[in-house]
Amino acid sequence: MGPLRRAGGRVVRFMPVLPLQTKGSANLRNHRKFAIFDRERVLVGGQNIDHRFIDAQDTPGLFVDFGALIAGPVASEFNRNFVSDWCFASGDSPRDFRDLLAYSPAAHGEESVEVVASGPDVAGDPLWERLLILTQQCRRELTIVTPYFIPDEVLFRSLIVQAHLGRRVRLILPENSNHLLADFARHYYLRQLHDAGVEVLLYHPKMMHAKLVLVDNEIALMGSANMDLRSLFVNFEIGVLLYSPAPIRQLSEWVETLRRDCVTYLDSGHAGAGANRRLMEDFAHLLGPLL
Repeated sequence: MGPLRRAGGRVVRFMPVLPLQTKGSANLRNHRKFAIFDRERVLVGGQNIDHRFIDAQDTPGLFVDFGALIAGPVASEFNRNFVSDWCFASGDSPRDFRDLLAYSPAAHGEESVEVVASGPDVAGDPLWERLLILTQQCRRELTIVTPYFIPDEVLFRSLIVQAHLGRRVRLILPENSNHLLADFARHYYLRQLHDAGVEVLLYHPKMMHAKLVLVDNEIALMGSANMDLRSLFVNFEIGVLLYSPAPIRQLSEWVETLRRDCVTYLDSGHAGAGANRRLMEDFAHLLGPLL
């Protein structure tokens, strides 16, 4: 951060663990990931500004992820989210950003885009609610791509119900993520989903960090949120809903490239874990809300 500040940039930390801001602040994380250019173009997705996500070469340690570059009136939503987060962290007043908040970018296309922010600064759990609605309203096919899978009970049971109803429910996860405990914890859910008829696929070439939900090839939800309790109920997150055929077709084609490098849950060997591994998985499942 020092070189950026010396070059004239401003950097603030959002609710750092030390010094402790409030009794609960150590458990809160701003997990939103977006960059705004010229007030009207936004790069949004799951990537952090980190060599594991952004590199000039496709090295073995580079995570598989994706982002979307969107422009137009929807950028106003991101401007407002940035101002809110910045003022919270810096102590600046929103009055200092009147011009930015009043700016209305011109239209750049005809695609339909909706932004859904979620976190302690938003009433309720709108991202979780939208995800639940999309899951329960699915009529043909539901695909979920996520690096970590520790869902709440309502979402978990909704996926099982959809599989029992004959919908094609497909879950794509990394075979081995960068969080060992999260990998152990997910098997409590994966075994039951597999038994219910959900197609569980594990991406094996490298760590896959993408977050995407596709419903009936008609609606897509992407953004920063993982499919876990922390992202859906604790973190500051942001999601983007896409409704237009062209971007949804691009995302569907990208999912197919992932699928070709996946193994099934049965072929991975995790479905038949022994007693010692099951004990570790049960322990990790108990820690699920903390992961």
